[in-house]
This record gives sequence, C-alpha cells and structure tokens, in this order.
Amino acid sequence: MIKVISTVGTSLFDNYLKEKDNPLIRTLAGKPHSAWAGLSERADRIKKLFTPGIINSSASAEIKSVLKIRETLGEQETEIHLIASDTVESRLAAEIIAEVLQQQYGMPVSFAPEKDVIIGLQVHQPRLFETEGVSNLIKRFEELAGGYYANVVLNITGGYKGLIPHLTIMAQINSVPVYYLFEHTEKLIRIPQTPLDINWGLFEKYREVFSQLAEGVEKSWQQYQREQNIGEDFQWCIEEIEAHGQPLIALNAVGRIFWHRYNRFFYVYVPAGGKYFTESPDKKRFLHQAFYELHRRLGLLPSPLETLTDKDIKHCCISDTYVFKFTNPQLRLQYKVMPDGRLVVYNYYFINSSQVDNSYARKMAAEYPGLAASELTALTFS
Repeated sequence: MIKVISTVGTSLFDNYLKEKDNPLIRTLAGKPHSAWAGLSERADRIKKLFTPGIINSSASAEIKSVLKIRETLGEQETEIHLIASDTVESRLAAEIIAEVLQQQYGMPVSFAPEKDVIIGLQVHQPRLFETEGVSNLIKRFEELAGGYYANVVLNITGGYKGLIPHLTIMAQINSVPVYYLFEHTEKLIRIPQTPLDINWGLFEKYREVFSQLAEGVEKSWQQYQREQNIGEDFQWCIEEIEAHGQPLIALNAVGRIFWHRYNRFFYVYVPAGGKYFTESPDKKRFLHQAFYELHRRLGLLPSPLETLTDKDIKHCCISDTYVFKFTNPQLRLQYKVMPDGRLVVYNYYFINSSQVDNSYARKMAAEYPGLAASELTALTFS
C-alpha cells in the first residue's frame, strides 16, 4: 500500500468562484481554524455545493493531482492522507475532497481534523509559521509515515507555496518521491532524488545541544555559543528571537527537519574487526534484519529487560548477556544493553539444522570473554 500524503489549499473554492460568485464562500477567507465551531453551520451549507458524483476531476488541484499520481503508480494500491493548514477554508476543502475521492472515485482517504489540521500552519504570522507550523507539520508527516518511508509519496500540488522548500528538504533526506501538477496543465512532475551529503556527525557531536535547542534556550546565541564551544558551522540551523524582553534561541524550521531525521538513526555496536566484517552481503542483510527487529522489540518492552520473561528476546542468558532468537532465517544474537543505552551485539550464529541446535550457546559462552574485551565499533541504521 502506497501512502500519498497530500497538502490541501483552497483551489477548490478558487476554481468555483471563477465560474460563479458566492458570498458565503467568500466569508470564510482568512478565517483561522479556531473559528471553526462558530462557522460549522455555514461550512455545511457550502458542502452541499460540492456533492460527490457531480464534481469534475479538475475541480481542485488536489483532486486532479491525486488522480494523476494514482494513474502514474499503476497497479499499486494507494491510500490518500490529506493535510490541511490552520484555516477554516483548508479544513473544509479537505473534508469535501475526502468525500469526493472516496465516494466518486472509490479511493481510501484519511483526514482526521484533530490531527491533520496543522496548528500554526498559516501565512499571517511568519514567526508562528516557522516555530510551530512547520514543526507540527514535520511531526504529523512522521506519524503518518510510521518511521518507514519506502512506501510514502508526497504530493505538494496544493497548499501554501511557502511550504514547498521545507517539504522538499524533508522528502529528500527521507528518500520520499515528490510529485506536483505543473501549474494549470495535465503534466505531473516528479522531483528527482539528489545525492545529499549531510554531516550527521555534527548532530552526534552536539546531540545534547540540539536536544536543548529543540526545546528553546533563554540565552543569546553569542553567550550560548561561547558556553558550549560551538563553531560557526552550527549557525545555519539556529534562530534567535526576543520573547518578553529575554533573548531566546531555538532550532529553526530546517534545523528541526534535520534533527527529527537524525533521531531516527540508531546504532548497534559490534566487536571491531570481528566476523561480521567478513560476512557475505546476503548474510549481512539477514543480520541487519535481526538487528532492526531486536532494536524494535527492545523499544516496545512493557517492563525492564531484567524482569522480562519473553522467550525470544531472552532466549537464554550467557554471563551478563542475553540471546535473541530471530526466526527468518534462524539466527541467534548474543547482545547486551549497556547502562548508557547502547545496544552491543557481541556474537551471533546462523542455525542451519532443521533440528534444535543448542551448540551455539556453548560456543558463545566460550568465545564471550575474548569478545567482551574487544574494542567496539558502531554500525548505523535508520
């Protein structure tokens, strides 16, 4: 299933007003989403003008582009997720578009106003747009993707033009295809992926600093830079403002995009120069699958690892380590979670026999003292 995340603007109403004037629609212009409750009756009256079944595919840029994307993707199943700005018009347009795509074109569509109307995403207050709107959009984008971007497509045809740079950066660093319908034509454009060279080591080096700046720091940049011994190469992701007479520094919109992306990296430490580095690509691929699964399962633990009785995560114990049972293919990982949270995989064995093979535990126990004394090197995963 391909998830098509599509931003929603007001082209539905703009196109309608080109054909016939409607004072009722015009009264919604510029109204913030916070006014929705008082305008819901008016919104219901406007909805009746756009009854599914009679809406032309060119009624809005969003409908037209989504249908083109589905055509381009061919036989692949698609699920549409609509994202609205912090305005009454955008939410109403999204609700109408969702109904049209579902009822008229038979497409599965998701739009939950409580989550998909992005607070702060408006054009009247630039500071609010930068500090809250874009940040909230990033969070929702990541929620919809669920941390897995291989089946995500981004449609930037609708919505504010000011979003395009941020959405494009977000898509590029997550390898997400971006589509838009070229102006008023039938031409669907795909923005190609570019080989970005990103210095993620900067984020690792200044991890604590980034964490603080994501929340905001009530200091001047000059003072904070001096205290943290930060170089000038950090300046691109910082904004400095004054709030209630106090200087305040925080990550800007682009800095937040990269910080969110960095936080999806995780590390698995293995003995430096160990057998992992001599394995074939196929075996490394299976090992990586096991690393991913172990990391995922550890992140979902309902209780401390020491008290857990899960027979897969704690298949057996060897000294101060545990063995993780991975079944596709049959693979056993000897691992330890360090006090600082690092995941170390000291040893592993592929189980080739169809019968239960317990010899790996004896081998791991014999080899562990030497491996425990080895230097460790980090493997990076996203």
